[in-house]
Amino acid sequence: MRTDEGPDNGMALLDRSPVMTWISVDERLPDTKQMVLVYSDDKCCEPGTWNAMAGMWVDYFPNEFDDSITHWMPLPEPPG
Repeated sequence: MRTDEGPDNGMALLDRSPVMTWISVDERLPDTKQMVLVYSDDKCCEPGTWNAMAGMWVDYFPNEFDDSITHWMPLPEPPG
């Protein structure tokens, strides 16, 4: 039987989850070619990488993003 109390309600899993926060591109950029989630001015969130040598963001396919990327965060660990 499922109740709102005890480990069966999923809260125990949330307590063990790492806190993911968005990082402003004005604050810092990820390592080159590190796959991250990016967030843009047009409210879009998708995987991408920062290419420091070219000075631009590249998406997964690899296509060039426009200059609208405002924030990024590391990808979470895959399920184990």
